[in-house]
Amino acid sequence: MQMKVSRVRQACASALLAGFVGMVALAPVAQAHHIPGATYRGSRPDGGSVEFDVSGDGTRITRVRVSGRGDICEGTLEVGLNEPITNHAFNHASADPLAFSGSFPTKQSAQGTLSLDIDIPGIGRCRTGTVSWTATTIASAAGSEECRNALAAVNAAQVQANSAQAAATSAQNAADTAGATIAADKRKLKNGHKRLRKASTSAAKKKIQKLLKLENRDLARARTALTNAATQQQTAAVQQQDAATQQQTAAGQQQAEC
Repeated sequence: MQMKVSRVRQACASALLAGFVGMVALAPVAQAHHIPGATYRGSRPDGGSVEFDVSGDGTRITRVRVSGRGDICEGTLEVGLNEPITNHAFNHASADPLAFSGSFPTKQSAQGTLSLDIDIPGIGRCRTGTVSWTATTIASAAGSEECRNALAAVNAAQVQANSAQAAATSAQNAADTAGATIAADKRKLKNGHKRLRKASTSAAKKKIQKLLKLENRDLARARTALTNAATQQQTAAVQQQDAATQQQTAAGQQQAEC
């Protein structure tokens, strides 16, 4: 770790290093997207840089490295941290010697502010004021909570699509069966009426009429089954449409988050 000041560069470097005894974090509430195990690197408008690590389980900031210029100093500070991430933000209010704030507004990105206020023995106080920073990471977003939720949504949408397809197939099979039964019953009725016209005895006619009555009952049942199957097909079609919408939404979410 090396620090420099404009008036006494070498002397200031030693004094400033001794003065950096800790580092803290402060952040506004963020919306999403911190990636476990990621290293974020970025810059500041004043030409400085910032770099920090997220823990492997995504719960803490474990290291911060800040480089840049203050009013009477210039240099780099790297400190190990154990700052919790809450609601996708890391937060600590103290500014002695360094306040560092950050949040994660979008996939693979972070932003925030920092400020330095340190007393350097023999030199005085070095300050930066509040400086903004932005950073990005090349780490895959697959480990982020948002990506995991998006993948879960994709899987749920696929399950819904499979269920809707199964319902549609079942309804189609029921419709096919009912249709075939109706056709068979109509053929039986047609043949039964032919036999009835040809019947020569009262007993034969009564027997055929009894059979025709049964066939008409079966035909009515088949027609009811066909109506029910048509209703099932309509319901399944709505389910398929809903599932397709869910899949499209989930796919968009996956693309955005992962």
